[in-house]
Amino acid sequence: MRLIAAAILALPLLATACTQAAGDRQPDLRAIRVQTVTPSAAAAGNRYSAQVLAAARVDVAFRIGGYVDEVAQVKGADGKQRLLQEGDAVKKGMTLVRLRQSDVEQKLAEARAGVAEARAAREQAQLDNDRVQKLFEAKTLSNAEADAARIRLDVARARVAGVEAKLVEAQTAVSDATLKAPLDGIVLQRGVEVGTLAAPGAPAFIIADTQSMKVVFGVPDVMLDRLSLGSDQAVTTEAYPSRYFVGKITRISPFADPKTRVFEVEISIPNDDAALKSGMVASLSLAPTASAAKVMLPLSAILRSAKTKDGFAVLVVDEKANPPVAHLRDVQLGDFLGNMIPVMGGLEPTERVVVQGASYVSDGEKVRILPDESGVPATGVF
Repeated sequence: MRLIAAAILALPLLATACTQAAGDRQPDLRAIRVQTVTPSAAAAGNRYSAQVLAAARVDVAFRIGGYVDEVAQVKGADGKQRLLQEGDAVKKGMTLVRLRQSDVEQKLAEARAGVAEARAAREQAQLDNDRVQKLFEAKTLSNAEADAARIRLDVARARVAGVEAKLVEAQTAVSDATLKAPLDGIVLQRGVEVGTLAAPGAPAFIIADTQSMKVVFGVPDVMLDRLSLGSDQAVTTEAYPSRYFVGKITRISPFADPKTRVFEVEISIPNDDAALKSGMVASLSLAPTASAAKVMLPLSAILRSAKTKDGFAVLVVDEKANPPVAHLRDVQLGDFLGNMIPVMGGLEPTERVVVQGASYVSDGEKVRILPDESGVPATGVF
Protein backbone atom coordinates (compact mmCIF):
# COMPACT_ATOMS: atom_id res chain seq x y z
CA MET A 1 0.00 0.00 0.00
CA ARG A 2 2.98 2.34 0.54
CA LEU A 3 3.89 1.85 -3.11
CA ILE A 4 0.39 2.84 -4.15
CA ALA A 5 0.50 5.95 -1.95
CA ALA A 6 3.89 6.97 -3.36
CA ALA A 7 2.68 6.45 -6.89
CA ILE A 8 -0.38 8.62 -6.26
CA LEU A 9 1.78 11.50 -4.94
CA ALA A 10 4.05 11.17 -7.98
CA LEU A 11 1.27 11.50 -10.56
CA PRO A 12 2.06 14.18 -13.14
CA LEU A 13 -0.07 17.25 -13.53
CA LEU A 14 -3.00 16.53 -15.79
CA ALA A 15 -4.04 20.09 -16.52
CA THR A 16 -2.85 19.89 -20.11
CA ALA A 17 -4.92 16.74 -20.64
CA CYS A 18 -8.08 18.40 -19.41
CA THR A 19 -8.53 21.16 -21.97
CA GLN A 20 -10.99 21.65 -24.78
CA ALA A 21 -11.60 24.00 -27.63
CA ALA A 22 -12.34 27.58 -26.54
CA GLY A 23 -15.86 27.36 -27.89
CA ASP A 24 -16.70 24.47 -25.51
CA ARG A 25 -14.92 25.87 -22.45
CA GLN A 26 -16.93 26.10 -19.23
CA PRO A 27 -14.51 27.71 -16.76
CA ASP A 28 -16.75 27.12 -13.76
CA LEU A 29 -16.63 23.31 -14.14
CA ARG A 30 -13.59 21.10 -13.72
CA ALA A 31 -12.85 19.06 -16.86
CA ILE A 32 -12.33 15.34 -16.35
CA ARG A 33 -12.28 12.10 -18.26
CA VAL A 34 -14.14 9.00 -17.12
CA GLN A 35 -14.38 5.35 -18.01
CA THR A 36 -17.02 2.76 -17.25
CA VAL A 37 -15.84 0.05 -14.92
CA THR A 38 -16.45 -3.52 -16.10
CA PRO A 39 -15.75 -6.82 -14.38
CA SER A 40 -12.20 -8.05 -14.78
CA ALA A 41 -11.46 -11.49 -16.24
CA ALA A 42 -10.67 -12.74 -12.74
CA ALA A 43 -14.10 -11.64 -11.47
CA ALA A 44 -15.84 -13.48 -14.28
CA GLY A 45 -13.95 -16.66 -13.44
CA ASN A 46 -11.26 -18.57 -15.28
CA ARG A 47 -12.40 -20.09 -18.57
CA TYR A 48 -11.18 -23.43 -19.81
CA SER A 49 -11.49 -25.34 -23.04
CA ALA A 50 -12.71 -28.92 -22.80
CA GLN A 51 -13.44 -31.94 -24.96
CA VAL A 52 -16.74 -33.80 -25.09
CA LEU A 53 -16.43 -37.59 -25.03
CA ALA A 54 -18.85 -40.49 -24.74
CA ALA A 55 -19.35 -41.82 -21.23
CA ALA A 56 -18.48 -45.35 -22.42
CA ARG A 57 -16.81 -46.61 -25.58
CA VAL A 58 -16.49 -50.28 -26.50
CA ASP A 59 -14.36 -51.82 -29.24
CA VAL A 60 -16.35 -54.88 -30.37
CA ALA A 61 -13.91 -57.42 -31.81
CA PHE A 62 -13.85 -61.09 -32.81
CA ARG A 63 -12.01 -63.54 -30.55
CA ILE A 64 -11.40 -65.76 -33.56
CA GLY A 65 -10.55 -65.04 -37.17
CA GLY A 66 -12.64 -65.75 -40.23
CA TYR A 67 -14.35 -64.39 -43.31
CA VAL A 68 -17.18 -61.91 -42.74
CA ASP A 69 -20.38 -63.41 -44.08
CA GLU A 70 -23.01 -60.91 -42.89
CA VAL A 71 -23.20 -57.33 -41.56
CA ALA A 72 -26.35 -55.99 -39.92
CA GLN A 73 -28.62 -53.89 -42.09
CA VAL A 74 -30.88 -50.96 -41.25
CA LYS A 75 -33.32 -48.89 -43.25
CA GLY A 76 -31.68 -45.83 -44.81
CA ALA A 77 -33.07 -42.35 -45.47
CA ASP A 78 -34.30 -43.52 -48.89
CA GLY A 79 -36.26 -46.34 -47.30
CA LYS A 80 -33.93 -49.04 -48.63
CA GLN A 81 -31.91 -51.46 -46.56
CA ARG A 82 -28.21 -50.64 -46.14
CA LEU A 83 -25.32 -51.85 -44.02
CA LEU A 84 -25.00 -50.56 -40.49
CA GLN A 85 -22.66 -47.57 -40.50
CA GLU A 86 -21.27 -44.70 -38.43
CA GLY A 87 -23.94 -42.70 -36.66
CA ASP A 88 -26.53 -45.47 -36.54
CA ALA A 89 -28.12 -46.34 -33.21
CA VAL A 90 -27.93 -49.90 -31.90
CA LYS A 91 -29.65 -51.72 -29.05
CA LYS A 92 -28.02 -54.06 -26.56
CA GLY A 93 -28.08 -57.64 -27.91
CA MET A 94 -28.52 -56.58 -31.54
CA THR A 95 -26.55 -58.77 -33.99
CA LEU A 96 -23.87 -56.66 -35.66
CA VAL A 97 -21.83 -59.03 -37.82
CA ARG A 98 -21.35 -62.77 -38.44
CA LEU A 99 -18.40 -64.79 -39.69
CA ARG A 100 -18.86 -67.61 -42.21
CA GLN A 101 -20.67 -70.30 -40.23
CA SER A 102 -19.43 -73.25 -42.27
CA ASP A 103 -15.88 -72.75 -40.99
CA VAL A 104 -16.77 -72.90 -37.30
CA GLU A 105 -19.42 -75.58 -37.77
CA GLN A 106 -16.84 -77.83 -39.46
CA LYS A 107 -14.52 -77.46 -36.48
CA LEU A 108 -17.44 -78.19 -34.17
CA ALA A 109 -18.24 -81.39 -36.07
CA GLU A 110 -14.61 -82.49 -35.88
CA ALA A 111 -14.58 -81.84 -32.13
CA ARG A 112 -17.74 -83.87 -31.62
CA ALA A 113 -16.27 -86.78 -33.62
CA GLY A 114 -13.12 -86.64 -31.53
CA VAL A 115 -15.16 -86.78 -28.34
CA ALA A 116 -17.13 -89.80 -29.55
CA GLU A 117 -13.94 -91.62 -30.50
CA ALA A 118 -12.25 -90.83 -27.19
CA ARG A 119 -15.25 -91.95 -25.18
CA ALA A 120 -15.37 -95.27 -27.07
CA ALA A 121 -11.66 -95.80 -26.38
CA ARG A 122 -12.26 -95.03 -22.72
CA GLU A 123 -15.05 -97.62 -22.53
CA GLN A 124 -12.80 -100.22 -24.13
CA ALA A 125 -10.01 -99.39 -21.71
CA GLN A 126 -12.45 -99.68 -18.82
CA LEU A 127 -13.58 -103.14 -19.92
CA ASP A 128 -9.98 -104.31 -20.40
CA ASN A 129 -9.00 -103.02 -17.00
CA ASP A 130 -11.94 -104.76 -15.31
CA ARG A 131 -10.99 -108.14 -16.86
CA VAL A 132 -7.32 -107.74 -15.96
CA GLN A 133 -8.16 -106.87 -12.36
CA LYS A 134 -10.29 -110.02 -11.99
CA LEU A 135 -7.48 -112.18 -13.41
CA PHE A 136 -4.99 -110.43 -11.15
CA GLU A 137 -7.17 -111.18 -8.11
CA ALA A 138 -7.24 -114.84 -9.25
CA LYS A 139 -3.43 -114.82 -9.24
CA THR A 140 -3.25 -115.57 -12.95
CA LEU A 141 -1.67 -112.23 -14.02
CA SER A 142 1.37 -110.39 -12.83
CA ASN A 143 1.47 -106.95 -11.19
CA ALA A 144 3.01 -105.46 -14.31
CA GLU A 145 0.11 -106.53 -16.52
CA ALA A 146 -2.45 -105.15 -14.00
CA ASP A 147 -0.59 -101.83 -13.80
CA ALA A 148 -0.42 -101.55 -17.58
CA ALA A 149 -4.20 -101.99 -17.90
CA ARG A 150 -4.85 -99.37 -15.26
CA ILE A 151 -2.50 -96.90 -16.99
CA ARG A 152 -4.24 -97.45 -20.36
CA LEU A 153 -7.54 -96.58 -18.66
CA ASP A 154 -6.09 -93.40 -17.15
CA VAL A 155 -4.75 -92.35 -20.57
CA ALA A 156 -8.15 -92.96 -22.16
CA ARG A 157 -9.87 -90.86 -19.49
CA ALA A 158 -7.37 -88.02 -19.96
CA ARG A 159 -7.89 -88.10 -23.72
CA VAL A 160 -11.65 -87.78 -23.22
CA ALA A 161 -11.14 -84.74 -20.99
CA GLY A 162 -8.89 -83.17 -23.64
CA VAL A 163 -11.27 -83.64 -26.57
CA GLU A 164 -14.25 -82.51 -24.46
CA ALA A 165 -12.39 -79.26 -23.78
CA LYS A 166 -11.84 -78.85 -27.52
CA LEU A 167 -15.56 -79.45 -28.04
CA VAL A 168 -16.39 -76.65 -25.61
CA GLU A 169 -13.91 -74.42 -27.44
CA ALA A 170 -15.54 -75.24 -30.78
CA GLN A 171 -18.98 -74.53 -29.36
CA THR A 172 -17.70 -71.19 -28.03
CA ALA A 173 -16.23 -70.42 -31.45
CA VAL A 174 -19.68 -70.84 -32.97
CA SER A 175 -21.00 -68.28 -30.50
CA ASP A 176 -17.99 -66.00 -31.05
CA ALA A 177 -18.58 -66.03 -34.79
CA THR A 178 -21.52 -63.69 -34.14
CA LEU A 179 -20.90 -60.27 -32.61
CA LYS A 180 -23.72 -58.55 -30.72
CA ALA A 181 -23.97 -55.02 -29.35
CA PRO A 182 -22.93 -55.03 -25.66
CA LEU A 183 -24.88 -51.83 -24.88
CA ASP A 184 -27.31 -49.27 -26.25
CA GLY A 185 -25.34 -46.69 -28.18
CA ILE A 186 -24.17 -45.14 -31.41
CA VAL A 187 -21.82 -46.67 -33.96
CA LEU A 188 -18.65 -44.59 -34.10
CA GLN A 189 -16.80 -46.77 -36.58
CA ARG A 190 -17.29 -49.92 -38.66
CA GLY A 191 -14.13 -51.82 -39.50
CA VAL A 192 -15.39 -54.76 -41.55
CA GLU A 193 -17.06 -55.42 -44.90
CA VAL A 194 -18.79 -58.51 -46.22
CA GLY A 195 -16.14 -60.87 -47.56
CA THR A 196 -13.18 -59.42 -45.66
CA LEU A 197 -10.98 -61.60 -43.47
CA ALA A 198 -11.45 -60.49 -39.87
CA ALA A 199 -8.43 -60.89 -37.64
CA PRO A 200 -8.75 -61.90 -33.98
CA GLY A 201 -8.81 -58.83 -31.73
CA ALA A 202 -9.30 -56.31 -34.54
CA PRO A 203 -12.32 -54.04 -33.81
CA ALA A 204 -15.25 -54.80 -36.11
CA PHE A 205 -17.35 -52.01 -34.59
CA ILE A 206 -16.72 -49.19 -32.13
CA ILE A 207 -19.83 -48.33 -30.15
CA ALA A 208 -20.28 -45.42 -27.74
CA ASP A 209 -22.85 -44.92 -25.01
CA THR A 210 -24.06 -41.35 -25.64
CA GLN A 211 -26.94 -41.28 -23.14
CA SER A 212 -24.43 -39.68 -20.82
CA MET A 213 -21.40 -37.69 -21.93
CA LYS A 214 -18.24 -36.64 -20.15
CA VAL A 215 -16.51 -33.31 -20.56
CA VAL A 216 -12.78 -33.49 -19.88
CA PHE A 217 -10.51 -30.51 -19.20
CA GLY A 218 -7.28 -29.74 -17.36
CA VAL A 219 -6.61 -27.25 -14.56
CA PRO A 220 -3.41 -26.12 -12.80
CA ASP A 221 -2.83 -27.00 -9.16
CA VAL A 222 -3.88 -23.52 -7.96
CA MET A 223 -7.43 -24.22 -9.17
CA LEU A 224 -7.92 -27.53 -7.37
CA ASP A 225 -9.35 -25.86 -4.25
CA ARG A 226 -12.28 -24.63 -6.36
CA LEU A 227 -13.27 -28.15 -7.44
CA SER A 228 -15.03 -30.88 -5.49
CA LEU A 229 -16.49 -34.23 -6.49
CA GLY A 230 -20.24 -34.14 -6.94
CA SER A 231 -20.50 -30.38 -7.40
CA ASP A 232 -22.53 -28.97 -10.30
CA GLN A 233 -20.73 -27.44 -13.28
CA ALA A 234 -22.17 -25.80 -16.39
CA VAL A 235 -20.50 -25.94 -19.80
CA THR A 236 -21.23 -24.44 -23.20
CA THR A 237 -20.32 -25.62 -26.68
CA GLU A 238 -19.52 -23.90 -29.95
CA ALA A 239 -22.44 -25.73 -31.54
CA TYR A 240 -24.91 -24.38 -28.95
CA PRO A 241 -23.37 -21.11 -27.69
CA SER A 242 -26.54 -19.95 -25.92
CA ARG A 243 -27.29 -23.25 -24.17
CA TYR A 244 -25.85 -24.41 -20.87
CA PHE A 245 -25.30 -28.11 -20.21
CA VAL A 246 -25.16 -28.85 -16.48
CA GLY A 247 -23.47 -31.92 -15.03
CA LYS A 248 -21.53 -33.02 -11.99
CA ILE A 249 -17.79 -33.33 -11.44
CA THR A 250 -17.21 -37.07 -11.24
CA ARG A 251 -13.42 -37.34 -11.39
CA ILE A 252 -10.42 -35.23 -10.41
CA SER A 253 -7.09 -36.77 -11.33
CA PRO A 254 -4.84 -37.34 -8.29
CA PHE A 255 -1.73 -36.53 -10.35
CA ALA A 256 -0.71 -33.96 -12.95
CA ASP A 257 0.21 -34.76 -16.54
CA PRO A 258 4.03 -34.84 -16.62
CA LYS A 259 4.14 -32.75 -19.82
CA THR A 260 1.40 -30.16 -19.35
CA ARG A 261 1.48 -30.09 -15.52
CA VAL A 262 -2.32 -29.90 -15.34
CA PHE A 263 -4.79 -32.11 -13.50
CA GLU A 264 -7.51 -33.77 -15.59
CA VAL A 265 -11.08 -33.16 -14.46
CA GLU A 266 -14.17 -34.97 -15.74
CA ILE A 267 -17.77 -33.75 -15.75
CA SER A 268 -20.64 -36.20 -16.40
CA ILE A 269 -23.61 -34.67 -18.24
CA PRO A 270 -26.94 -36.34 -19.15
CA ASN A 271 -27.51 -36.39 -22.90
CA ASP A 272 -31.07 -37.63 -23.32
CA ASP A 273 -31.70 -35.50 -26.41
CA ALA A 274 -28.36 -36.51 -28.00
CA ALA A 275 -27.40 -32.86 -28.46
CA LEU A 276 -23.82 -33.48 -27.31
CA LYS A 277 -21.63 -35.38 -29.75
CA SER A 278 -18.32 -37.09 -29.11
CA GLY A 279 -15.46 -34.83 -30.17
CA MET A 280 -17.27 -31.52 -29.64
CA VAL A 281 -15.32 -28.61 -28.16
CA ALA A 282 -16.76 -27.19 -24.94
CA SER A 283 -15.82 -24.34 -22.63
CA LEU A 284 -16.54 -23.63 -19.00
CA SER A 285 -15.86 -21.03 -16.35
CA LEU A 286 -14.78 -21.87 -12.83
CA ALA A 287 -16.03 -19.62 -10.04
CA PRO A 288 -13.52 -16.94 -8.96
CA THR A 289 -11.86 -17.04 -5.56
CA ALA A 290 -12.85 -14.63 -2.83
CA SER A 291 -9.64 -12.66 -3.51
CA ALA A 292 -10.42 -12.05 -7.20
CA ALA A 293 -10.58 -8.39 -8.20
CA LYS A 294 -13.98 -7.07 -9.21
CA VAL A 295 -12.59 -4.32 -11.46
CA MET A 296 -9.26 -2.93 -12.64
CA LEU A 297 -8.52 0.82 -12.59
CA PRO A 298 -5.53 2.86 -13.76
CA LEU A 299 -3.30 4.40 -11.11
CA SER A 300 -4.47 7.91 -12.06
CA ALA A 301 -7.96 7.10 -10.70
CA ILE A 302 -6.78 6.30 -7.17
CA LEU A 303 -6.94 8.96 -4.41
CA ARG A 304 -6.35 9.10 -0.68
CA SER A 305 -9.40 8.33 1.46
CA ALA A 306 -10.93 11.22 3.41
CA LYS A 307 -12.15 8.81 6.10
CA THR A 308 -9.14 6.71 7.02
CA LYS A 309 -5.44 7.54 7.16
CA ASP A 310 -4.27 4.52 5.20
CA GLY A 311 -7.33 4.11 2.99
CA PHE A 312 -7.87 4.83 -0.69
CA ALA A 313 -10.77 6.12 -2.75
CA VAL A 314 -11.94 6.97 -6.25
CA LEU A 315 -14.30 9.57 -7.66
CA VAL A 316 -17.56 8.11 -8.96
CA VAL A 317 -19.51 10.39 -11.29
CA ASP A 318 -23.26 10.79 -10.88
CA GLU A 319 -24.37 11.58 -14.44
CA LYS A 320 -28.03 11.81 -13.51
CA ALA A 321 -27.29 15.22 -12.03
CA ASN A 322 -27.08 18.20 -14.37
CA PRO A 323 -24.25 18.99 -14.51
CA PRO A 324 -22.64 15.69 -13.36
CA VAL A 325 -21.29 15.50 -9.81
CA ALA A 326 -18.21 13.57 -8.62
CA HIS A 327 -18.46 11.76 -5.27
CA LEU A 328 -15.53 10.30 -3.35
CA ARG A 329 -15.94 6.56 -2.74
CA ASP A 330 -13.69 4.46 -0.48
CA VAL A 331 -12.43 1.27 -2.16
CA GLN A 332 -10.33 -1.74 -1.21
CA LEU A 333 -7.28 -2.26 -3.40
CA GLY A 334 -5.10 -5.22 -4.30
CA ASP A 335 -1.47 -5.30 -5.39
CA PHE A 336 0.03 -3.52 -8.38
CA LEU A 337 -0.51 -5.14 -11.78
CA GLY A 338 1.69 -2.97 -13.99
CA ASN A 339 0.02 0.44 -14.15
CA MET A 340 -3.33 -1.03 -13.15
CA ILE A 341 -4.74 -1.42 -9.64
CA PRO A 342 -7.09 -4.29 -8.75
CA VAL A 343 -10.14 -3.01 -6.86
CA MET A 344 -11.27 -5.72 -4.46
CA GLY A 345 -14.41 -3.95 -3.25
CA GLY A 346 -16.33 -0.68 -3.20
CA LEU A 347 -17.27 -0.45 -6.90
CA GLU A 348 -19.88 -2.05 -9.07
CA PRO A 349 -19.91 -2.66 -12.85
CA THR A 350 -21.36 0.15 -15.03
CA GLU A 351 -20.34 2.87 -12.57
CA ARG A 352 -18.32 5.74 -14.09
CA VAL A 353 -15.01 6.59 -12.45
CA VAL A 354 -12.80 9.65 -12.96
CA VAL A 355 -9.52 8.51 -14.52
CA GLN A 356 -8.02 11.85 -15.54
CA GLY A 357 -8.21 15.00 -13.45
CA ALA A 358 -9.17 13.16 -10.26
CA SER A 359 -6.47 14.86 -8.16
CA TYR A 360 -8.02 18.30 -8.92
CA VAL A 361 -11.62 17.43 -8.10
CA SER A 362 -13.21 17.67 -4.65
CA ASP A 363 -15.87 15.41 -3.20
CA GLY A 364 -19.29 16.62 -4.37
CA GLU A 365 -17.89 18.96 -7.02
CA LYS A 366 -19.71 19.49 -10.29
CA VAL A 367 -17.64 18.41 -13.28
CA ARG A 368 -17.56 18.55 -17.03
CA ILE A 369 -16.92 15.19 -18.76
CA LEU A 370 -14.50 15.41 -21.64
CA PRO A 371 -14.94 13.11 -24.62
CA ASP A 372 -12.24 10.53 -25.23
CA GLU A 373 -9.67 11.01 -27.93
CA SER A 374 -12.07 9.71 -30.57
CA GLY A 375 -14.51 12.46 -29.72
CA VAL A 376 -17.13 10.32 -27.95
CA PRO A 377 -17.77 9.77 -24.22
CA ALA A 378 -15.46 7.11 -22.83
CA THR A 379 -16.99 3.72 -22.21
CA GLY A 380 -13.89 1.57 -22.60
CA VAL A 381 -12.94 -1.53 -20.71
CA PHE A 382 -10.04 -1.43 -18.29
